[in-house]
Amino acid sequence: MAPSDPKYRAALAIAQTLRDAGAQAFFAGGCVRDLLLGVSPKDYDIATSATPDQVVGLFPKTVAVGAHFGVSLVGQTVSDGTAVGAGIEIATEVATFRNDGAYSDGRRRTRFAFQPTRAKTSCAATSPSTGCLLDRSRMRRPPATPLRP
Repeated sequence: MAPSDPKYRAALAIAQTLRDAGAQAFFAGGCVRDLLLGVSPKDYDIATSATPDQVVGLFPKTVAVGAHFGVSLVGQTVSDGTAVGAGIEIATEVATFRNDGAYSDGRRRTRFAFQPTRAKTSCAATSPSTGCLLDRSRMRRPPATPLRP
């Protein structure tokens, strides 16, 4: 994870905006795996306690791609490093914490509920502000080891 990576900078800005608004926000999913493996993530996902309505209210460039399940794409403009004022738009997936209910056929949820906290995590997550791994149960990394260089 390099501060010069525009995808990382966009995700960090989104997570910081969510945190400034009082929500929890964590990097989650495949980007965490990639960082643990020392691979540059192809994208960054964010898990948050903010509801879908709060996400839409905080970010003017938001598309609800899975609104029923609390998933939005948030557009964030970041500097491309070539000129003052020049920027590129990066889309980052933001998902609201949720508790999945039973599955009717092993594939389709019969119900789910949004959660105000990260009570149960089905994937590893890192704190964008510290880079520390938060869900260590399935990882071999020592506790509180930053993922940042």
